[in-house]
Amino acid sequence: MDLKPRDTDFADRFNDYVEIFDEELDPCGTITPIIHKIGGLLETVFGADRVQAGMKIIMEPIAEDGGPWREDLYSAYYSEFAFTEMLTEIAAYGRYGIFINAKKGEPEGDLEHKLSHMIETASDFLDQCPLDQWLGDNRPPQLETAVLVARGRWALDHGKPIEAQALAKLGGVSWGRMRNMISGKGAVLHAEGGMIPAHEALDWLADRDDYYPSIWRTARPNWDDIVHENALEYEDPVFVPAARDGEVFHPGLQRSGEYTVGAKGEEARYERFEDALGALTRMSTPRWRRPGKGNSPSWSLVSGVEWKRSTMTELQGIAKSMQAMRSDSL
Repeated sequence: MDLKPRDTDFADRFNDYVEIFDEELDPCGTITPIIHKIGGLLETVFGADRVQAGMKIIMEPIAEDGGPWREDLYSAYYSEFAFTEMLTEIAAYGRYGIFINAKKGEPEGDLEHKLSHMIETASDFLDQCPLDQWLGDNRPPQLETAVLVARGRWALDHGKPIEAQALAKLGGVSWGRMRNMISGKGAVLHAEGGMIPAHEALDWLADRDDYYPSIWRTARPNWDDIVHENALEYEDPVFVPAARDGEVFHPGLQRSGEYTVGAKGEEARYERFEDALGALTRMSTPRWRRPGKGNSPSWSLVSGVEWKRSTMTELQGIAKSMQAMRSDSL
């Protein structure tokens, strides 16, 4: 039987977070067109050639050699940057009530200070972006939603009124339904200036199956370290591509049961590691998808710059270590 959100622990919530992150939660779904717009404005002022060179320097951790800087925006590990990694923290906190990078034994007061600073920083950034003018009404909503929901949860966690729109998101109802609930003689919730008292909001959320009560104060991730076993003597060698940072293509890179390899727009998916590796060996430049660094669940396209000799035992060890860092349920 599936657990209700209120009965889930950190591992359950983190796994759910990873599962839906790309499609629903990733704040960089909004950051990408913002930077795209800013870069275009800079090109108008300084010229395309100067901006090309400058953006390649700015995005050095995620930029590939050559190619337009805009392509780097859409095939990048945003977790390489402190600000964008912070946004993934906010998204996890707002939706699931967890702090994914909390340290074991870290005092509640320290977490409180970090979360407060993160939410304030993200809110200030959002306030300075004229999204209506830059991106229009049909813009990707992830950044605004992440900040809205995080602010709402923070308010409830501290007994303060919550924005009605944030409450609708936390409770899994449409904005239209929430408007009906706070207006007219039949109002279920009492709102003043679009704000709902914390006690009323929490009472309503207690009956909602979409709501995850906050557990960040007490729950901590437990990223178990997996000891890499030495490869068996005389085991047949395997040659795998390695990215610029040294990370190799390995069996832990399945996503929804498949490996994704190939250049952008020409990607292919394989269920078997051997088949995916075979496809990579036939490419002039091997490319594959891998998850973001830290605990970011975003997946990006990387290119191999060399081939490394390994064994399946070593590669399985790498895969287990990677999976352990993604979930303490292993």
